Amino acid sequence: MMLIQAGEGPYPKRTGVRCNRFAHALRLGTFISVACAMLLATSPAASGSTVVSLSDNNSTALIDLSPNQGPPDPNALGGQYSWVVDDIEHVYQQWFWYRIGSTGPEAPLDDLGLADHRVLDRDGEAGNEKVIALYTDEDIEVVLSFVLSGGATGSRSSDILEVIEITNQTTSAIDMSFFQYVDFDLGGTSNDASVEIQGGNTAIHEDFNLRVAETAVVPVPSHYEAGFAAPILGALTDADADTLADNAGPVGPGDLAWAFQWDLHINPGQTHVIAKNKTFHSDADPTNEEIPAPAAVGGGLMLMLGVIKRRRHGH
Repeated sequence: MMLIQAGEGPYPKRTGVRCNRFAHALRLGTFISVACAMLLATSPAASGSTVVSLSDNNSTALIDLSPNQGPPDPNALGGQYSWVVDDIEHVYQQWFWYRIGSTGPEAPLDDLGLADHRVLDRDGEAGNEKVIALYTDEDIEVVLSFVLSGGATGSRSSDILEVIEITNQTTSAIDMSFFQYVDFDLGGTSNDASVEIQGGNTAIHEDFNLRVAETAVVPVPSHYEAGFAAPILGALTDADADTLADNAGPVGPGDLAWAFQWDLHINPGQTHVIAKNKTFHSDADPTNEEIPAPAAVGGGLMLMLGVIKRRRHGH
């Protein structure tokens, strides 16, 4: 499997953190309202490291928020590179790319520059379940949130909720394409059975009795692609502007991946929200063909949609 160097770091940091956006991201992920001062005091940003570790019940996740905000590492993947459920690894890489306008190339999200990040403990138990990261340059600001919700020990189930808020900081409208790339190695092996896109917004990735399903809740992606990992990643990392092929599959077996693309028109000062939910499940009975849909985190997904709807009405 190809390794990529995501970005040309090191990147300049902005010292000003917009508390209102961090506080809003906190509400989306934890469904509680907390003052920004409390957030900043809860978990100081890690010094000299951008790899964050999340843990909850039977699950852990590792996310490299900015692989080259320091000495460049030719083996740096960038993004989430681990999701362990009941002691078994399942993720090779998930990360985000973007493009402003219609000409290429796409760039990894961390090219914007990681301005700040926070890890949070939502339940008072051991481990942090949530991370919020702020990326910004002179044109756009992106707040990225991951919330891990592990199942009971031995349940072979886990959930990750992701919310991306993209704000136009300029005085002119911006046309932007935002991409998500996902390469699961279910069971810790690169050769998986199949991947497909259902309904234009739900990815299903399977291997034997291992299944992961991700639904892009809002908005529905403009384009999507299910296929082999190397060509999809290659398109996002080449020198051209790319549009996903709208290939729904199923594709497999092999080293498989999927990608979503959102084409956004963002007016000055406007924020667009992308919300996705990913569920992993390992069936004890490999003959069971039922694929669980991505579940809401404690019923919070519907509340999150209500928050997003109210936020949109504000623009």
